[in-house]
Amino acid sequence: APRGPQWVCDNCQNIHAEWSPTCDNCGAFDTLAWKRPPDTALQLPGGSEMLPLLIGSAAAANGDTVVPVDPTAPVENTDDDTDDTVVEAEDMGDPPSRTG
Repeated sequence: APRGPQWVCDNCQNIHAEWSPTCDNCGAFDTLAWKRPPDTALQLPGGSEMLPLLIGSAAAANGDTVVPVDPTAPVENTDDDTDDTVVEAEDMGDPPSRTG
């Protein structure tokens, strides 16, 4: 859906939450106009592309070392406490009907 009008710098097209005499991005004076921002085909990374950014940021903030992982590598289960037993659900029959 298209966005409604916003404060947009005529010089650099930066969008502002509120009016100010100068653009916070390029510093131009008297260039903010109340208008619909230009339509741009903005593609944001998603899914696994964002994961290194998210993990790296959190790890760096904590001072941890980030070790890259190959997302295509098979995962081995090293947990010795796993139980592969399948338990079947008990058939409880049909629920009682709600007739008023």
